Amino acid sequence: HVGVDRICAAAGALPGRARHAIIVDAGSAITVDLVLDRRFLGGLIMPGPQMMLGALHHFTAQLPDLDWAEVRADAFDDTAPAMHTGAAVGSAGAIEAAVRLLKGNAPGTRIPVWLTGGHAKRLCSRLPSGWKYMPNLTLVGLADIARQNSRAR
Repeated sequence: HVGVDRICAAAGALPGRARHAIIVDAGSAITVDLVLDRRFLGGLIMPGPQMMLGALHHFTAQLPDLDWAEVRADAFDDTAPAMHTGAAVGSAGAIEAAVRLLKGNAPGTRIPVWLTGGHAKRLCSRLPSGWKYMPNLTLVGLADIARQNSRAR
């Protein structure tokens, strides 16, 4: 079973004659999906930065309940900023590791990486600059699927 949002984002990442893509959707959860030769092959699902902060609070005795929206840039001078920065660094590092893993399934193939989702913009500065940021990638894909379906009728 695959969420329709993942399929729509994959469709949005394949404009024109594009055949390959890795799609990073950074929201409540982070998904990193692989499309090769226009076939959705699946991907990884991991906690997003807000979920990481929630887990730190929930599963420890003393750590506060924090909101990802209140993060300060690269601060670690106290518990709260250390948690915020840890969630940002942890998310970015996990995303990069997931992309490397998926690219390993197609050695030598140039695969563009797309970033989308509610937390993607805040993570962009920690990720490679060549990756394409498109906040509405899922909606672009949904529109493309709708166009394709209307042509098929």
